[in-house]
Amino acid sequence: MPTSGRSIRRSLLAVLLIVALLLPASAVLAGDGDTGPNPHIVPILAKRTSPPPIPHSDVLKPNDIWNHVVASNLPPQSHEASDVASADGLSNGKPFILKTTTNIANGITLNYMNAPAPSVCNNFDANGMWASRSNPKAHNDVFTDWFGGWGPFAVDDGYRQAKNVVFSKENAVGPGENYDDDGKSSAVGDTVDGRHSAKIASSQPYAAGFASPIFHADPGSTVTVSVYYLIINHGNIAHNKRWDYDWASLGVKADAYGDTAQYVNGYTRGQWHVMENTVTVGDSGMFMVMIQGESPAALNSNIYFDDISITVDGEPMASCY
Repeated sequence: MPTSGRSIRRSLLAVLLIVALLLPASAVLAGDGDTGPNPHIVPILAKRTSPPPIPHSDVLKPNDIWNHVVASNLPPQSHEASDVASADGLSNGKPFILKTTTNIANGITLNYMNAPAPSVCNNFDANGMWASRSNPKAHNDVFTDWFGGWGPFAVDDGYRQAKNVVFSKENAVGPGENYDDDGKSSAVGDTVDGRHSAKIASSQPYAAGFASPIFHADPGSTVTVSVYYLIINHGNIAHNKRWDYDWASLGVKADAYGDTAQYVNGYTRGQWHVMENTVTVGDSGMFMVMIQGESPAALNSNIYFDDISITVDGEPMASCY
């Protein structure tokens, strides 16, 4: 799995707690904005109607993107993402998702046909845990969703604009041939499991993610977190080269209320892959997890996440929402 290795980053927003009124848990929002000027991280709450996330508003000029970031301030993660795409020999956006069979997936379908299924604590499948199925009229819109206390956040610093990021329940990518939106019932608020993954997307520069609730473990415990991700193999923006500059990341805060997190990055494009991160729980005994996507340019960036696993001293958590 190509990654940049583990890195410790300062979380400019240590912890931001909100109560998701329609869900049975509090969403713990935190993030890391280590590129761009003066990152400001905000929680994303529905309904976002003025302006809505789609169509994007205040679209940046291509020359501004090139001059401010790509030409002189491209994040090292973007260089690594581009190198991986080049090494993998990907063509220009054809197809968005490769028709490749691996040990964990067949094209868009995450299925573990040739590998042991992980001990998953969050598969994003329970309909009753999605905000959009709890009360869509009062608190949600189709582009602003969250799941079981995994709350959305985004950097909002003028260059990366939180209002242009979509957070949604995905029914096709991940389930694939096992597509099943809501099991036996289509009623709002039903608790029948469907088959879903979580999606973060934008065609403007962004840094955003879903942050977990706070989890508890004995100080000094070893926590290992894994998540499966898929980055769309989008097309070019420049006429003479590919801009494979977006990436996925998995952050774990060993002290939930501290100001640092340990990250691993994911760069594999066009097919399902996995990120894994291991930390030692700090003195507080409280830790949290962040699944994130980031793009420094106006790319058609769509990143999907599914099947989160968390083990504490080798024992898998049964539920992490």
